[in-house]
This record gives sequence, structure tokens and C-alpha cells, in this order.
Amino acid sequence: MKIQAIEFIALLLIPPFLFACLRGPLTEVNAQSPLPRQKSYEFINGNWFDGKSFRHRNFWSVNGALTSSHRVKVDQTIDLKNGFVIPPFAEGHNHWLEPQAVDEYIQNYLRD
Repeated sequence: MKIQAIEFIALLLIPPFLFACLRGPLTEVNAQSPLPRQKSYEFINGNWFDGKSFRHRNFWSVNGALTSSHRVKVDQTIDLKNGFVIPPFAEGHNHWLEPQAVDEYIQNYLRD
């Protein structure tokens, strides 16, 4: 019996896929389970840019979001050692390429 290349690939891929599907409901985390709690971090001794100047203050990362206040147990404290923290002022994917509009771009990023 001759097996075509596509059938051979399917025979290789289907068993792991089925195993993963069958294994899903048996794990502790599934579609009906809440997500596990993410670690929370406190960032101390940082100079954070507020759009106009740098302010020496602390921030926290709680459930993956940066916040200026926290109400949960801190898992880890990170000392920024008086370093300066600024937003990226850009996006990972950007088509704003007009040099004549740079001032407008800066104002939009600061506003946002």
C-alpha cells in the first residue's frame, strides 16, 4: 500500500492533536476555569514620565496591567534605582511616516 505525502503528514499530526484535545478537559485549567492569578510586581525608585516631566514615584503591575495603586499582595519588588521610565512613543506597527507631521504625532502620543 502506497501512502501519499499528505496522508503521511496527516498520520503524523492527527494523533498528537487528538491527544491534546482529549487531555484538555482533564487539566486543572480549562475554558470553564478562571485564569490563574498572575504575579504582581512593585516598581520602586523610578522617575516616570507623565507627559510633561518626570515624577519620582512607584507603580505596580497587577494582573498584567500597570497601575499607580495596588490592593493585592506584591509578589516581587523591582528597584529601578532612580532610572527613568518613558512610554515607547510609538507603536510596534506604524505607518505614520510624514516628517512634516512629527509634532502632531508627538502630541497625539502624549495625549494618549
